[in-house]
Amino acid sequence: MILLTVTSIEGLECMNNFEAKTYWTSGSNEDENCNAEKKYAWCSTGFNMTGNFIESEKMWLPPNNAIPSATNRCLAVSLSTVPTKQGLVHRKCDDALPFICQYSVDCPKICNRNMTWINSYRQCCALGMESLNIDNAAEQLGLTAMTVANKANWTANFNYWTSGTWKGAPEKQWSWCELNGPTVFAKGLVWENRQPDNKGGNESCVHFRFTLNFTGTIMTDRNCANKYIFACKSALKTTPKPCVASCPIESCERNSTLFGTDATTQQAVLHEFAPTTYGDYWLSGTDLGCDSNFRWCTLSRDFVNPEVKWKEGHPKPGLDCVYLEVRNGSVLLATDDCAQNKSFLCEVRKKGTFGKAMQTECAETWDITIDQIDLLMNVSAFLTATISLNLKFGIGGLDALATLRQIELVSQEEPAKLETGFVAYDQCSGIKSDDECVIPHETYKCGQEKAPDLVSKIITNNYGNATMV
Repeated sequence: MILLTVTSIEGLECMNNFEAKTYWTSGSNEDENCNAEKKYAWCSTGFNMTGNFIESEKMWLPPNNAIPSATNRCLAVSLSTVPTKQGLVHRKCDDALPFICQYSVDCPKICNRNMTWINSYRQCCALGMESLNIDNAAEQLGLTAMTVANKANWTANFNYWTSGTWKGAPEKQWSWCELNGPTVFAKGLVWENRQPDNKGGNESCVHFRFTLNFTGTIMTDRNCANKYIFACKSALKTTPKPCVASCPIESCERNSTLFGTDATTQQAVLHEFAPTTYGDYWLSGTDLGCDSNFRWCTLSRDFVNPEVKWKEGHPKPGLDCVYLEVRNGSVLLATDDCAQNKSFLCEVRKKGTFGKAMQTECAETWDITIDQIDLLMNVSAFLTATISLNLKFGIGGLDALATLRQIELVSQEEPAKLETGFVAYDQCSGIKSDDECVIPHETYKCGQEKAPDLVSKIITNNYGNATMV
């Protein structure tokens, strides 16, 4: 059994049957060397407490005692017959208090993107794939060609674990650990100069690297306990192409007699589709020949759910064509037999405005700004964007791919520095908070503590000034 953890309101309420006393828990913000930590953890399970937990007033004995003093750094739980007068409280770690033991479910710890060799192998296995291996020289050459072809806009990472090792075999008798058993290395694979060297007598796992100057790909032997990004591999799987709705194939020709040029005609057209209009209007949508997979024939693309608002009970099976039902301000999509007679709606964009119109549609459909669309469409601007884009934050924390890539770039291919950066990433990337501003602030502070030189170089590389922050 383990010393008590109290991880939720429900867990606190479960102890209402215990005698109203103060009991030790395994919570603390002091490490084994009696140094004050800046985060809380349950020592009996090894899990950190989340920011939401620490900030919850319901978990602490009123008034809120979620602030430790210089001497009170261990957590106890104070129980009371009055639910509003119980909760966690800070106590001196050498106080004599009764304690409660509990059974514990053996949950896995948080999964990190960069990990040891064995964890990398297990991660790929859990995904139904195998850890990266290179079957022959031609496959390595293909990876090299890929980097050369994309060197102007390479956005992936550079350093990865493979499944290669000689553990359990004579030194340097290298094999790939594949799902059907070990396979010895094929001839012609390219190692880094003077590699493998089994430095320190403990390098028995294979690390794969895209060289930073994009001249190729190389392998090195590294300590299996080092942390790198995992890469997985599987056979190419093809998904049968789904059916596509059938659209008319007749060529479209403009009939000029249908177009008026005077203002009166234009006003009449606009008036006919005013909000008070009552009518049904054919659109270009259909699922003809492909049930429930609706497609806009004029746009040659499938329906996008966020932009579709159906009339209740629609679409109806067997009715393949889409019309717009307008009822005094209510505008909804519906389906009907394609042979029915209805009014129709046409649209056209002015010359030179097509791109802007498409951007506006994308912005409304996907809830993003025009500036963001401009950035995505401007490749050169996107690739030279500053750290504010490269190191993107959200509710989930750091963008893993971008952050690890920055660490690789500033470590300049030095294994020790790279390892320091990856370890710091593991320690600092899991910070959570409901406040989006708190996440980058606390993550940056953690990075300054764990790897200040690397953080400074990242800032310098992206802003040109290490004191910019």
